This record gives sequence, C-alpha cells and structure tokens, in this order.
Amino acid sequence: MMEGLMFAKDQILEESEKNLIRKCLFVYQAKMYKDYSGVPQGDLDLISQIIDKLHLKQEILDDHPTYHI
Repeated sequence: MMEGLMFAKDQILEESEKNLIRKCLFVYQAKMYKDYSGVPQGDLDLISQIIDKLHLKQEILDDHPTYHI
C-alpha cells in the first residue's frame, strides 16, 4: 500500500482552467522560442511533468510537433 499518497475524488481543475493553463504554457514556450531560440530542457521536463500531473494532454491531430501541449 502506498502510504502518504492522497488522491482527489473530484477533478482538480475545471476544463476552462485546464485550457487557460495550456494557453499559458504554450505562450511561454512560444516566447522562449522567439526570444531565445528554444526552451531549456529543464523547463521542457517541468512542463511535461505539469501536463502529466494536471492531466492536460490532448490529442493533437495537426502537424505541430514544436510544442508540448
């Protein structure tokens, strides 16, 4: 048994809140690419962890592999 882990019964974020966080992460990445020609790997790793923890992954049906969301 995993002691100390708690799981929320309800969804942590509403869909509208998730969409805003997706937009924020996307804008951050776009700004980093524009201003610094890329996002540091450490930030990409953190973004991936946030996406996983907050269940923000979406199916991306178009051809945009340059961003994480």
